[in-house]
Amino acid sequence: MVGTTHGWIYNVTSVGAGGTTGDRGGYYIKTTGVNTVTSAGWTVKNCIGYHSYPREVYLDATSKTLVTMDYNCYHPTTAANFATIDGGTNDITFATYQASYESHSMSADPYLTSILQVQISILCPGRLASTPVWM
Repeated sequence: MVGTTHGWIYNVTSVGAGGTTGDRGGYYIKTTGVNTVTSAGWTVKNCIGYHSYPREVYLDATSKTLVTMDYNCYHPTTAANFATIDGGTNDITFATYQASYESHSMSADPYLTSILQVQISILCPGRLASTPVWM
């Protein structure tokens, strides 16, 4: 999600997303402002981020104020590199990120039954912890 785009991302699983450069993440959000027509940003809910590289969430100084993310489940490849909120300069842990951004989200293994078909098992801790999405 880049530029002045806007929208909703609900019930999506991101597996192994990102790239080999530091400027990426499973949920890569680099907006430059709200959409001039709708005055809206992005909402990300009930999603799973799994083993993205080099981090699960990428936000920069502008996008972190324009994006609403919550009720998500993440399973990062490296706990110390969970997210960046400054455009890739520094990485932070899930606990540091959660304290300011996603109070209802969790860092836990979603117990995917297959990363090819991206199905969660009954053991997934986020299965019953998500919030209903009404559109």
